Amino acid sequence: MKNKINHMRIKIYAFLYLQMLSAVFFYDCAFADLVLLKNGQNIEGIVEDESSETCTVNIGSGKVILQKIDIYKIEKYSFRDQSKLREKWKSEHFRQPEYIPQSLKSMIESFEKLEDLRSEAIKNKKNKDLAKNEIDKYEKEITELNDDLTEASQKLSIFRPEDNMNDYNVLVKKFNSLQAKIKFRENKKDVLVKSTQILDKNIANYINELIFFSRRLEQEYVFKKHETDELYLLEKVQNAINKMKDDFTTHTVSFTGSSSNIMVNVLINDLVRANFVLDTGASLVVISRDIANKLGIGIRREESSIFITLADGRKVNANIVTIKSLRIGRIEGKDIEAAVLDYEENSDLEGLLGMSFLKQFMINIDAKNGKLIIEEFTP
Repeated sequence: MKNKINHMRIKIYAFLYLQMLSAVFFYDCAFADLVLLKNGQNIEGIVEDESSETCTVNIGSGKVILQKIDIYKIEKYSFRDQSKLREKWKSEHFRQPEYIPQSLKSMIESFEKLEDLRSEAIKNKKNKDLAKNEIDKYEKEITELNDDLTEASQKLSIFRPEDNMNDYNVLVKKFNSLQAKIKFRENKKDVLVKSTQILDKNIANYINELIFFSRRLEQEYVFKKHETDELYLLEKVQNAINKMKDDFTTHTVSFTGSSSNIMVNVLINDLVRANFVLDTGASLVVISRDIANKLGIGIRREESSIFITLADGRKVNANIVTIKSLRIGRIEGKDIEAAVLDYEENSDLEGLLGMSFLKQFMINIDAKNGKLIIEEFTP
């Protein structure tokens, strides 16, 4: 009995010795530390390598090499603090290669590209807003100059040059100067409009990628629902995506019809109201010729004539125009490319709300309440 007890004691001592040896090993090789520098700064990390002159510290997001001469002292952390530090790193630097499961590496690469697109989209939105202010300024100046030009034209029409040639020449000079100023501003405005179209395209590309990535993330949740490491990373990415969506302002617009045939009321050029069918399959906004006539868009049928394919597969003749403004509720799109339909059998159709407008937003349908939820990019 005594021998049996001694034998058990030997096993316990051996086990404790191995635990102590293990603790010493991890303490020396990769233990959390607080490095206090002589300049008063502190660095929290894991000392991975030391020489007589330098000290290499892993700080979670990378490594720093410190000169021993700059170090005041190094305080060792407890095992519990070490675990907390590693969890902190895992949370803050979840995109570091060592924390990414192989199955999610591709998704993280896509997420990082999405972040780059977001940064560019924010810059593009800022530049677009600046350009829109300039466009509005030029439009106001053009309107004022046109009023002056009309007045000068009226004076010229009744002026008799033989009565006072000098005054006549001054009036002609003013008339020509006004025309030149209008032309100059119209050219400037056209350049800005084209630039905003490019910026809109870049912003729309980011929105499209955000929608695509969000759907992919939902699918990953389904596939990885039983895998703890993957779920942890997915939750971190989801939190980041939610912050990206904070860049958007939510608008709610009522619609009529069914979820497969959504009809919304729009205001075009602040002049004409019409009911448009929401059609994400249409690359352009489409308006009927009757609506174009109400807007005063005079188009000869042989001008800018193209064939477009409708959602049902039919090809119809249309003219391409630019709508100055299109509003749905409080949402406005400017300089929207649109097609004027040139067929009679569907004369009741007022228009289609296509992607030349919709691409600027994220769209969700609340069929139960008859609401169109529109997310506008407003970082």
